[in-house]
Order: sequence, then structure tokens, then C-alpha cells
Amino acid sequence: MYAIKDGIVRIDSTQGRQRIGLGGFLVLTFALSWLGAAPMVLASWLDADSPVAWQTLLHALTPLQPLMFFGALISTLLATGLNHGRRGLRELLGGLVRWRVGMGWYLGVLALPGLICIAAAYGGPVVDGSLPAFSLQGSALLAVAQIFGVYLLLNSEELAWRGYALPQLQARLRPLQANLSLALIWGAFHSPYFMMKGGHPGGYGVLTFALMILAIGLVMGMAFNATRGSILVCHLLHQSLNAWGEGLRLFPTMNHGSPWPFRLMVGGIACAGIAAAIWLWRRHGGRPVAADGLAGAPAST
Repeated sequence: MYAIKDGIVRIDSTQGRQRIGLGGFLVLTFALSWLGAAPMVLASWLDADSPVAWQTLLHALTPLQPLMFFGALISTLLATGLNHGRRGLRELLGGLVRWRVGMGWYLGVLALPGLICIAAAYGGPVVDGSLPAFSLQGSALLAVAQIFGVYLLLNSEELAWRGYALPQLQARLRPLQANLSLALIWGAFHSPYFMMKGGHPGGYGVLTFALMILAIGLVMGMAFNATRGSILVCHLLHQSLNAWGEGLRLFPTMNHGSPWPFRLMVGGIACAGIAAAIWLWRRHGGRPVAADGLAGAPAST
């Protein structure tokens, strides 16, 4: 399923034509996940005085809500199985247990988000004087650990985005272009949150969210290629960011309505994203995709 050339993980097109192309995979992923998100969006607009028809529709859609968490996983397993069979599924899922990547990667993906978020939590009251001073307590660290554990189990997005979509895009585009394209797709995937009444539950705007998604996507794209396709590293990084941001209550709706702690967090992530973009460009950006695009050692070795 995978092949590596010039340190870039790509899909191995020499295995024949795919039964479900990248476009079909994205349509299926969005359809399943957005169907699962529909009850959340609809519930935000309804109240006790809403028409019975809308209440009935919400009741009918509620059982589909798990698709919001597992729709991407279902579409990824389906597309991989149809296109690459059991071997492809083994390689895909093998990325979740590809742990021999060097201790530095684990320190980076677990500690760097924490350092950025802690700095943002302390810096928020400095920028916005209306905020109370921040003090890192054991209860906050416990909350981070609990949220991290929940997201590790429930959030399966990285199998879809880095495990399946990114190798497909990198077979067509240079790595930096592929990761920028995937960031746009990934951002659009989260659109239902902004369709809720009052906007995103975290209280931040589309542009701030887009900047964060772009930066995180570049960092994870760098990590995925540098670790020869370790979905595990990307998964840990993704959930570490989620856990630190929520556990330290950096979102405006959790922090007296102030946007500054979250903005500082996004600023720190943006700096990491710029560094990742430079890494992708300097190491791979000037090289065109080869005609076969995919000769090289399997990523699973």
C-alpha cells in the first residue's frame, strides 16, 4: 500500500487502479461524519418551543451521532480494504503501532503542546488584564490526562488524514503542497461546529481556527514523513494538543470570554507550523514527484 521515496510516504499506485479514489473517499468521509454531527448542530438551534417536526427529526437523527467520531474511521477502513485488501489494512493499522521512531519524537509530541499551552495560559492575563492570574494546579494536570485518554480512544481522524489521505496527495503533489491541501480539507471537515447556534462551542472564529489547523497540519505532515509513516506519532500529537487546550481551559468560552489565551496558543502553534513548512520545502519542496512516484522501500519496514 505504501512506498517511500526521498523520505516521503506515498501510496503505491503500482498495485493497480483503486476502486475508490481519493475524491470518493473524501465524499464518504464527509457524508458519514457530517451525518453524525447533524444532531449536535440541530440541537443547538432548538428549544422547548421549537416545532414538533424539528424535535422529531432530532430524535430520529440522535442514534447516528457516533458517526461524528467514527465516520472517518469507517470510510478509511472501507476504502483501504476495497483498494488494497488485507495487506493494505495491515499496513494502515500498522502505522498506529509504529513506535520505533526515537525518543525525541515522543518528547516532542507530548511536551511541546504542553509548553505552548502553559505559556499561553500564563501569558493570557499579562496581555488581558481583566483575566485572573493563572496558576498551574494538579487538578488541571489531572484534567489534561483524563481528556488525553478519552481522545486517544475516541478520535480516529489521523487514520483518515495522515494514514490514508496524505499518502494519496503526496503521490500527486510535492509534500508542502500536499499538506497545505490536506489542511484545507481537514478544516472544512470541522465546518459543522461553526454551523451551531452561536458559532464554535470554543468561542473562537473561523480565521483563528483555520490558522491553527494549517499549522498543526504542517507539523503533523512533517512528523508523518520523518517517522516513515508513524500514524501513532501524529495521533499522540493531535490528542495532546486537544487535551492541553481543553484541560488548561484556554478557549474563550472557558476563560471568562477572553480570546487571548487561545490566540497565544495558536501563535505558538503557528511558529511550529512555519518551522515545519520550511522543513518540508527545503528537504522535499524542490523535487518534482517522480513519474512512478512510488519506488522505494515499504514504509512498514
